Amino acid sequence: MNNKIKRIYISGPFSAKTSSKIKKNVEKVLDIGIEIIKKGHIPFMPHLLYFLGEYAEESNKNFNYDVYMSWGLYELDHSDALYFIGPSPGANLELEFAKKKGISIYYSLGEVPDLNKKERKESNKA
Repeated sequence: MNNKIKRIYISGPFSAKTSSKIKKNVEKVLDIGIEIIKKGHIPFMPHLLYFLGEYAEESNKNFNYDVYMSWGLYELDHSDALYFIGPSPGANLELEFAKKKGISIYYSLGEVPDLNKKERKESNKA
């Protein structure tokens, strides 16, 4: 098992027709990010830019979609792995980018190495 801490970019749907669906998409990423942290890794959650987007819109400093995507792809290029939640135009682009760059891809939390597993086993023996 590779016991190196990984920076894992979480990719999945963000945009939706309603603000409640956008919020659900953000919450799903947050839930996965928390589980990745529990496994000893560092998640990058581009969906947190939701809050930046809200602020930018309220203060008339809007960014367009291309700015968000180029920022995300830069972060992905500096990540060790991609966690792919599911398809969307942006997530599909991120998935293809990761494949072209040879970045590891996870499709479920079970695939993400648990760096704390050994530590938990040892504390249970005590």
